[in-house]
Amino acid sequence: MSTRRTYEAIAAGIKVAREQTFKDLDAGRESGVDLAAHCIAGALAGDHPGFDTERFLRDAGVRP
Repeated sequence: MSTRRTYEAIAAGIKVAREQTFKDLDAGRESGVDLAAHCIAGALAGDHPGFDTERFLRDAGVRP
C-alpha cells in the first residue's frame, strides 16, 4: 500500500469510528476510539506482513 493509500485508510477508519462514536454515545457506550484503532491496525497490518497488531492495540490502550 502506498503512503497515500495508508493515509486514506487511516482517515476512513477515523471516519467510521467518529460515526460509531455518536451512535455509541447515544446508547451509553464509548467504543468509537477502539473501533478507529482496530480499523487503523487492520490497514497497517494489510500493508506490512510483520506488523504486530496486538502490540499496536495494546500501545494504544485498546483491547485486541
